Amino acid sequence: MQLRSLDQARAVADFEQLDVAVQSGGRLTRLGAIADIEKRPKVGQPRLTREGKVAIEMELYRLTSSDAILTANILSNWLEDTRADLPRGVEIHVYQEAWLLLKEQLRVIFENGTSGLILVLLTLFLFLNGKVGWWVMMGIPVSFLFATLLFFGIFGGSINILALITFIMALGIVVDDAIVVGEDAVTLFEQGLSPEEAAAGGAKRMFLPVIASSLTTMAAFVPLLITGGEIGAVIVTLPMVMLCVIIASLIECFLVLPGHLRNSFAKINRNKPGRFRQKFDAWFYDKRDRYYRPVLDRALAAPGTTLCVAIGCVVLAFSLVVSGRVGVNMVTGMSLEMLEANVQFSAQADAEDRQQFVTHLEETMRATDEEHGGININGFVSKFNSAMLNQERKTGSQYASIRIEYAWEDERLITPQEFINHWQEVLVQPPYVEDVLLEVSGGANNGQPDLSLVLRGRDIPTLKQASEELQSALHAYPGVSNVYDNLPYGEDQIVYAVNPMGKSLGITTESLGRQLRSAYNGGRVQIFNLNDTELEVSVMLPDSERDNLYSLKQFPIQTPTGDLVAMGLVADTVNRSGIDVINHNSGFMSVVVSASVDASQNNTEQVLAHVSDNALPDIKERYGLTSDISGVTLRNQQIMQTMQTGALLTVIFIYLILAWTFSSYVWPFAVMLAIPLGLT
Repeated sequence: MQLRSLDQARAVADFEQLDVAVQSGGRLTRLGAIADIEKRPKVGQPRLTREGKVAIEMELYRLTSSDAILTANILSNWLEDTRADLPRGVEIHVYQEAWLLLKEQLRVIFENGTSGLILVLLTLFLFLNGKVGWWVMMGIPVSFLFATLLFFGIFGGSINILALITFIMALGIVVDDAIVVGEDAVTLFEQGLSPEEAAAGGAKRMFLPVIASSLTTMAAFVPLLITGGEIGAVIVTLPMVMLCVIIASLIECFLVLPGHLRNSFAKINRNKPGRFRQKFDAWFYDKRDRYYRPVLDRALAAPGTTLCVAIGCVVLAFSLVVSGRVGVNMVTGMSLEMLEANVQFSAQADAEDRQQFVTHLEETMRATDEEHGGININGFVSKFNSAMLNQERKTGSQYASIRIEYAWEDERLITPQEFINHWQEVLVQPPYVEDVLLEVSGGANNGQPDLSLVLRGRDIPTLKQASEELQSALHAYPGVSNVYDNLPYGEDQIVYAVNPMGKSLGITTESLGRQLRSAYNGGRVQIFNLNDTELEVSVMLPDSERDNLYSLKQFPIQTPTGDLVAMGLVADTVNRSGIDVINHNSGFMSVVVSASVDASQNNTEQVLAHVSDNALPDIKERYGLTSDISGVTLRNQQIMQTMQTGALLTVIFIYLILAWTFSSYVWPFAVMLAIPLGLT
């Protein structure tokens, strides 16, 4: 048995008819007579639009273990079925499809791999006997298939972008091993050995050189094996795939290729080469003897001059990097390139002002796109009450944003940054807009800032002042944009404190805050479900009073005895700009200053080195702060330190391998001199 009441109001009209006691005598009146009642969204709740129409955004994610292309096909089929049943006026627009990035990368890899394979095949058939070139060519897919089985079976790997890139890089290794063995076998066969002796002799004679070459190749990938962190967990795929390819290549060229060469030699007339082979060899030998041989003879005749020229080239190449004329830009990630417009309105901006400016953003964005071909924008969504400022998600009625998907490189006519620059030129910022930030997100380094510096201190005002000076210094460098810190000023604050009169009446800070919170933020009195939607019933001051600072001083405050007094009599108020967050780093209060660097105008490492030697020491000394690097800058430095250690280990391993091969401690240095010359 349950005892229930069914008088709970759920509609606006029901609430207006509720009887409430407004006087101590118990006299009742209708709630609608003393209060405005309306049904509306929560204050500051994000609201999306697209081309002026209300929108709902659905973000779809796939399992990391699922196939991206297959998942995209499932979505495409679902969209095709769903669009046919949509009500009139309802549309579905798809944008920011991350799988398209994978598709584009696969297309580039396929085109590069195909072109590389064609060049390899042309080279094989130009310089090798036709039958030998055929079997060397057949070794490529055999080695790759075997390497794939090893990669799956031993390392439990998967076919991903990095693995495919590594297979393309290894294409030359597979061909080189087979060419070395095959060419030596051909030489022995042309010297008069039988097919069996020539094939076996080529494999035996080239076994040690090929093994040594394969070991030195693996030694070159040692830096990737010792790279830690998230990057290391991803990039370890490269040496694993390379190891599998080298093993497969060795098995193919020493156990499989000799048998095919023996059969081919048995069908070749060593005394009568083909007409094409005779003509091409004669032409090639003529060019070799006419142009290359004289240069080689002069170099050998003047070894001192040759060595000085080589050393000079090495010094020149390294000086270009050290001096900054040739920049170093590390890219440790890639994501979809997006454009973002993030807006912060002033407190004086009303709903109409905010809508008008967002519409202006959309119109100028479309006009900029039309001016440059009309094919640069794939889709966009406008969002009210939400923006991404200083790498933090801000919510509230004073924020708005537009997120735009930009076209691929082979489809667009201008770069994303150029589009932003042209868009900025036609944008008109009205007085009620405090800040509007147009920027490129995504792309290289997954859209993270190129440069990040940490300042540490003991108080927030000092950190903020030092941060602003550092930002001004960074702004002075060409190509540096989107400079900000993670210590932004928040909304204007009204700080209240109970005065002596309020304390004498028994009012405390806690009781005063509780009454103000209920009046201005709303006091929740009821929750109910309607059509599977949870609704809250809140009681608060009218908007006209909540937005009027003068009414705050007149707000009636109830004392412990039940009397009502104006807030201006019992509390003092002060206006100030506050800080939303307080960050800590290594036990100290901190602020991170970040910036983006346009690679076509400047170099991140150069900017970091110059600001660290000039502006930063002065700021640290004047404000008593310490500093460090952070974000992508810190990650890149850690990677470079790891690569330097790995490079040292690589040189040591290569020396030991060559010393074992030559049975000498001196000869390896002669071979290793080719390393700096090759880098040159």
